[in-house]
Formats: sequence, C-alpha cells, structure tokens
Amino acid sequence: MAKKKKPHIKRSLGSGVVPTKGKGRADSRPQPADKKFAGKQHPKHKQIKEQEKPPRPVPAWVKQLPDALIILAYIFVVTFTPQWKTLDVNTAKFMNMAFINLVAFFMILTRKDYRQGPAALTNFFTTHIGLVYTAFMLLSLLSFTKAINLYEAVHQFARLFTVFMAVLNLSAIIRRHMHFIKWIAVVMTLLLLFDALSVFYYVNQFIQGEIPSMLQVKSIYSNRNVFASAVFIKLVFALYLLLFEKRLFRILGGLVLVAGMLGVLFIGARAFLIGVIGISVVFVGYNLVRFLQQRQRKHLAMVTSSVGIVLLVFLVFTTVQQRRYPERSGRLRQSLIAQIATLRDFESISSRMRMFSYQWSLALIRENPVLGVGPGNWRVNIPKYENQLDDDFQILYHAHSDFLQFLVETGIPGGLAYMGIFFLTGWTFLKRYRKRSDEPDLILGALFLAAAGLAFYALDALFNFPADRPETLVLFVVFVSVGVAASPRKNPANVFPPKPFVARSLVFITVVLLSLSASVLHSSFRSAQIQSIVFAEIRAGTFQNPSWYFMEHFPRYPDISLWGESISCLKARYLLSERKYNEAIEVLRDDRRNPYDSRREHLMATAYMRMGDIHNAVAYAGEAYALKPNYRGNWHMYKTLLNQHSLTLINRQEYNKAHEALNASIAVDDNNPEAYRMRAFTNTHLGYYQPAIEDVNRYFETNAQDASLLNLRGACLMALDDMEAACRDFEASMKMGYASGTANYERFCGAGH
Repeated sequence: MAKKKKPHIKRSLGSGVVPTKGKGRADSRPQPADKKFAGKQHPKHKQIKEQEKPPRPVPAWVKQLPDALIILAYIFVVTFTPQWKTLDVNTAKFMNMAFINLVAFFMILTRKDYRQGPAALTNFFTTHIGLVYTAFMLLSLLSFTKAINLYEAVHQFARLFTVFMAVLNLSAIIRRHMHFIKWIAVVMTLLLLFDALSVFYYVNQFIQGEIPSMLQVKSIYSNRNVFASAVFIKLVFALYLLLFEKRLFRILGGLVLVAGMLGVLFIGARAFLIGVIGISVVFVGYNLVRFLQQRQRKHLAMVTSSVGIVLLVFLVFTTVQQRRYPERSGRLRQSLIAQIATLRDFESISSRMRMFSYQWSLALIRENPVLGVGPGNWRVNIPKYENQLDDDFQILYHAHSDFLQFLVETGIPGGLAYMGIFFLTGWTFLKRYRKRSDEPDLILGALFLAAAGLAFYALDALFNFPADRPETLVLFVVFVSVGVAASPRKNPANVFPPKPFVARSLVFITVVLLSLSASVLHSSFRSAQIQSIVFAEIRAGTFQNPSWYFMEHFPRYPDISLWGESISCLKARYLLSERKYNEAIEVLRDDRRNPYDSRREHLMATAYMRMGDIHNAVAYAGEAYALKPNYRGNWHMYKTLLNQHSLTLINRQEYNKAHEALNASIAVDDNNPEAYRMRAFTNTHLGYYQPAIEDVNRYFETNAQDASLLNLRGACLMALDDMEAACRDFEASMKMGYASGTANYERFCGAGH
C-alpha cells in the first residue's frame, strides 16, 4: 500500500510564523514574519482579529431608557412643576406637558421601531378608544364656529390637543413595552405613599393645633380638593398591584392601599368619601365573585384580605377621628354618613352656586345642542345668567362637572364622544374579563387599570373640573394610554399605511399644531405671571406698577384673565389710576372679549365721569347696570350719574328729559330720596300735581321735613283746590323761615282769606 501523505497544515497568520515555500511540511523552526515585529503580533494581524469579533450587544435597559424617561417626565415634571411666580400653577404645568409632547413625538418619529409594527402611531386610530377620542377632538374643532371669543377657544383647544398628543405618544410607548405598566403602577403607588404620608403629617399638625383646619391642607397640589382627588385616583395603582402582581409588589400594593384610603378619609372631601366606600364595596365584591366562580383557596385568601383591609381602614380612621380630633374639628368630627349627608345642604353658598351652574349649563345646552358654545367659552357665556343673580364681579369659570362642561362647549355629540372614552374602556375590560384564563394575564391587568382608573377619575370629573388640573389630568393620560395600548385593534397593525406624501403632510401638520400649542400655552404661562402682580395689587387696593409695563408686556394669548376679566380691563385700571382717561377709553372701546361682562362698561363710565362727560358716563353706566343689575358698584354709579344728569337738565329747564332720567334713577333704587325730591319739582313744572305730592310724601318717609318741599306740596294742593291742606304746608314752611312759604301763606292764607 502506498503511504498516505499528511495533509498540509496552514498556520494562522496570528501565530508569528510563516509557512515555507515548499509543498511539504513547514519548517519546524519559527520564522519571524517581519524582523521589525519579531516576537510581537503584527498590527495588521491584530486589526483582522478585531474585525472578526462579534459586536457587543446593547443591554435592553439602555434601549428602553429613553422611553422610560419620557414616561417619567409626563408623571413627575407635570406633577411637581413649581408655581414659578404665576397666579395659577396649572399654566406652567400645561406648558411643560406641551414641551414634553414635542420631545416625545420627535423621538418616536426618528426611531424605526416606532414607525413600523404594533407601536406605530397610526395604530392609535385602529382602536375604538382612539377613534372616539379623535371624534371628540374633531367636534371640538367644529365648535369653533359657535365661539364668541376665538382667542379663548384657541387657548382651550391648545390644552385639549396637548392632552390628546400626550395620550397618543404614551400609548405608542406602552404598546411597545407592555411590561412598563407594572413599573408605572409601582411609581404611582410610591407617589400615593408620599401623598398619604403627607396627609398623616398634616393630621398630626391638626391634632397638635399647629394648623387651624384640615380644610387648608394641599401639600404640593393647587388646593385641598385637588389633593384629595390625586390621592383618591392613585388608589387604583395600589389596587392593581394587589390584584395582578405577586410577592413583594402585592404586599406593597396592599400596604399603600390602606395608607391611601386613610389619607382620603382624613382629608374629608365629601365626594371622595363616597368614592372610598364605593371602592371598598367593589374591591371586596370583585374578589368574592372570583372566589365563587373558581372556588380556589387563593381567591378565598384575597376575599379575606380585602375584607381585612377595609375593616382596618375604617377602624383606624374612626379611632383617630373620635379620640384624637380636637373639639373644634366641626364637620370632620362627624361620622362618615353624617359628613356625606351634608351634600344635601343646599343652603350653603357653594352648594347653591354649584346647583345654579348646573341649571345654567343645561340652559346653554338647550340653546346650542349640536355644536355647543365653543372650547373655553363656557365662562364667556355663563355670565348672562349669573349676572342676574350675583352681587359682585366674581364669576364662575367652571361648571363643576367636566362632563357637563364638555356638553356645553362641544355640543351633545362632542360631550357623548368624551363620555365614550370612559364607556368603551370599561366595555373593553369587561369583554376581556369574560375571556380570562385562570391566571390573570398582562392584557387583562392593563385593561383593569385603565377601566378602574377612568372610573375613579370619572367620580372627580362628575363633581369637579380635573380637566383644568394637569396634576390630575396626567392620570387621565396614563389610564387612556394604557387602555389604548391594551385594546384589540379594529384592523391589523399597519393596515392602512399612508402614502409617503400623505404621511409627510400629516407629520408636518402635527408638528405645526404641537408647536403652536406649546407657543399658546407658553404665552398663557407668561400672562399668568403678570396677572399674579395685577391680582395682588387689585386686592390690596393700590396700583404700584406703571401702566406702560402692562401695556407692553401682556402677551396676545389669552385675552381674558384667570378670574374672567378681560386683559383690556386690567390695562384700563392702571391707566385710570394715572388719570389717563382718554387712553383708557381707547383701550376699552373695541374690547368685546366678553359681551356679558359688565366690567368694560363700568370702567368706561368711570373714565367719562372723571372727565366730566356725564352724558356718555350715564350711557355706559346704564349698559353696565343692564348687564349686572345686582352689583352695587353698577347700580350705585348709575343712580348717582342719573341724579347728576337730571339736575343739569332741570337747570336747563329740560323738564321732560329730567323726568325720564329721574324715573330711571328711582327704578334702579326706589329708596332714593334725592331723586324723589327732584322729581317732585319736575312734576310740578310739568303740571303733574298729584304725582308731585306723592314724591314729597315719599321723601318725608325717610328724611326730615324740608321747608322748600312743604311749600312745593302746598302749591300743588292749592292747584288741586285743597286750600286747607295747602295753607297748613305754607304755614309750616313759613315757621321754618322759608321766604317763599311766608309769601304764599300771607298771600293765600292770611287774615283776609
């Protein structure tokens, strides 16, 4: 047999040796590839080796970090934005939400994983919730046609669009990272714990007498009601951890749920007291139903735990309330049932005004059922009803019910579309619940969080206005985003990918709207900073800043202040304080921001009155009085100007015009002795003797007898052939030293008569 040849072995280039030129075996002695790099690795060999290494994978948490930061920005930046010297912190929070939208939208646009697949923005419009929300936005746009104040409509729509885009962005992020839902719940539960601990801190201060009342507690929020709302709505996150997570997360949810429910009870906001009782019933009932359906020990344990949690909460609250609360606690010392029963007390001013706002809102719906009155125009239209009742300039700016206000502003179709967001989220959860497995899945938990969260939010929206409070509104954004992300698609993902031109056009329009909304809300923020200065000086009754500062620095949007007064009126107040009457009139002349607000007419009358132009002053004072007749400033100014104008007309012997003006003055105020006095003289000159006598008698009802009026009444009685009574008046006038009375008595009632 022939001897087999050994195969030729080619050495690696990185071994430091080179093969021989022959066809046989390599030389056994190592040969340096290059004398210069003898005993070292050649740099070219090193480069080749490095290129052969596979790229190091990027950790998953690094890829997910931008998405997580966007979610945290929505939650923390909006919630913890400081006041920044504004009159209303909500303006700063809406502005920040708009800027976060811009960042989030550009991040989504620039990433391929968001442009395609289940996280694509277009998938928002393939869900029932997304479609009905889009319908609400379109109907809000249509309602612009009915808006009295377009600037206010633009301002409100900028807020609505900002919230809509926050939901669109956040739903795409959550859809891509469904496991984020658990961590959102954890973060929100920790925030709930922070809020609850804040409540306990204030409760201790109240018990120790360091604060006068729990009614003044607000923590980091705008006021006590917002604080109570934020605590109550966050309870759903702790409930989610308790029902759908395991081990430490379930323990965290249970503990914080107890703390949060106690916090709501201690704050004492009555609507949320009802909510805590409701959540207790639903919590126990949900676990009981699951146990009866599946008869498993773990569900029995949940029933026992839920009953224990509810009993513990009410036991701790009742013990602290009855044994530790001071006697001065008032309503907060009452039982829960007694506190809730006070909701039926319609004698309080706040309860009566809330009921009136509901009635007036229903009247506006009847007047504008289809398109409403336009975004933000509720407070522009409502004064036409409120003016007939109120006796001051403080007007309502919310209907105390978001559902009712959206019905007024966007019409019945728009209001129903807004309600549809809540209804469809709940319906989607119930459909999924019927198809559940023994172990709750991620989608069921997400839909529970969305549906229960919106149900909690709806309780607040039914009696308050969380749509104007970003720290509460951000919870709405989270719930709707989770609901959209977990909803089944009406069509498969990317079933209608738009053509490139259409897609670019839609992106361009969206970016423009986002930029405009951010600009409008930034303008609102700057205006709120200036308004804080004005409001403080109005309350103090002194104007320290020069008028030119406000003339130059007030931005274009909005044109109505946070308390409902037009910005033009604010400028005019400073001009009037500097006696720049003509400039004030020019600022006010074309101000039609709110045709039902009488402050424009009141200030115009003031300017003309101080200029000595009584004719124009009377005209504008009359318009102010017609708009708001119960305001003392209006009717007192109108009455005073009418009396002055009447005296001028009497001196001109224009008795008919004077008579009309005096009739108007007495109609404004029937306890108006000066007007009765002057009308007695005009009636006498016009030959109305009996009315003149009645005016004199009315004057004497509230004032001491006057010699000139006694003489006047005597002349009228004599003209009516009642000489005996006439002589008595002439005699009384004569005894008071009135010359005309003496002359008349001697002429008509002397010894020869």
